[in-house]
This record gives sequence, C-alpha cells and structure tokens, in this order.
Amino acid sequence: MEIGKIQNNKKSNSILTFSGGGHHPRRFSSLMNYLYKKTIAQNPDMFESINTISISTKLDNGKDITGTANFSNGQYIGLTLDKKNKALKTKFIQTILDKYINKISSKSVKEKIARNKQNELKRSF
Repeated sequence: MEIGKIQNNKKSNSILTFSGGGHHPRRFSSLMNYLYKKTIAQNPDMFESINTISISTKLDNGKDITGTANFSNGQYIGLTLDKKNKALKTKFIQTILDKYINKISSKSVKEKIARNKQNELKRSF
C-alpha cells in the first residue's frame, strides 16, 4: 500500500513517515485529512497539485487499484477512481483503512481488533 504518493516533476515519491497518534481513524475522510496535513507539513514542495494525493493498493483478490483523493482548503472532499474500478470503491476504501490501521497498530491493539471482528461475526449468526 502506498499512501501519500505524490507526483513531483514526473517523479514518484512515497512518504513513509506517518505516525499513528492516539486514535485510529474510523472513516476514510479522517485518514485522508490526517495524511494531507502530515504531508503538507513535512514536504510542501512535493505537491504538483496542492489539492490531490494519489493512493494505490492491492486488494485481497490481487488487483492493483489507484485512486486520487481530492481536497479543498486542506479538507478531504472525495475520491476518484477509474471508471472500470468504480464498483470497487467501497472495497478500496476499506482496504486502505485496514492496511493503515494494521501498519500503525501495536501487537495488543491488533489482537483486540481481531477479537472484536470475531465477536461481530458471532453476533451476525
């Protein structure tokens, strides 16, 4: 997963210095706002377009998908995917959130998330 992939003079750069903080994002918009603020603060000269961040990930089925997060005045306003990938938008968003949370979480938090998911599955039956 690449988050914060920014185009700068036809070069691609991945920013890997995002830290978790106290809470995990619950919504995709919260994650995007956090990443935008961190990116603009750390590398303001890297933005080709100050209002977009390109995001790419590989889904569980092995398909690589790239999207563009759009911002207005530093706030997330929407996600654009290719026409052929529009049906996968929900899966794309959930994959990005899951991978980000997994990457920043401690072992105990990961175990707690796994327990909560198992409990949710038991309740649904």
